[in-house]
Amino acid sequence: MQIQELSLENNNIIRSDYHTLIIEQKGEERTPLQDEEGNILEGLFEIIPSYTKYRLFIGDFMDDSQHGWNEIKDKLMNADALDFLEVHISSYGGLTTEGIELFNIINTRFKDAQVYLNYGFSMGALSFLYFEDRNIYENSEIMFHNWSGGFGGKAADIEDHFKHTKRYLSGFFESVMKPYFSKKEIKKILNGKEKWLNSYEMLKRGIATGIIKDGEYYSAEEYLERFKKNGEMKKSYAKKLKKESKNILQVDNQEVLDNEK
Repeated sequence: MQIQELSLENNNIIRSDYHTLIIEQKGEERTPLQDEEGNILEGLFEIIPSYTKYRLFIGDFMDDSQHGWNEIKDKLMNADALDFLEVHISSYGGLTTEGIELFNIINTRFKDAQVYLNYGFSMGALSFLYFEDRNIYENSEIMFHNWSGGFGGKAADIEDHFKHTKRYLSGFFESVMKPYFSKKEIKKILNGKEKWLNSYEMLKRGIATGIIKDGEYYSAEEYLERFKKNGEMKKSYAKKLKKESKNILQVDNQEVLDNEK
């Protein structure tokens, strides 16, 4: 595949087989300062220096170095201190080696980066946890499970390679997941059990720090409080329906259960 850096107005776009990086130059912004009474202070400004905004769209972690991933990494690793990264994940997972490369980029250059999750499974799920500012949508979903791989060579080499990989990757997975899962849950995941979570469960565990609903942003705390109130309203309505149904007619049990959900 031939790598292309395309120009779209003030944006440059680099595409690999599975990922896309959009590079946007942001000019200096000056906002006049005001005193306590709202009067503009002549000659005084709040200045936001020029910087580069990167938007990285992550697909499956299946690129190799000759298919554009190196070019994307090069752009990000050479970013300036004031540059900003926004990541969008729609990933079924893939190579752990490539996912760990993304971890190193975030940890080295973009500790204040934002991430938005549509769906993330396997390595796509783990990579969502690399960020401090983690945002989802109401229909987002995530799935964690253990790594998989294959080994070749002489019998002794295969055994040594497997032992090393198990120790190395299990340690990495655990270090990323431990703020959000119990030791028992992590052990089950590393022993082969899948862990699926919806948006509510991600917010409750702290896996997501915010959510976009109907175009509005809510912190996890704000949304959970609203969800709780709505849940209480649904429960109250279900109880009322049960009571009325005794005096009027037989109500289908499944219908009542549906109202309780």
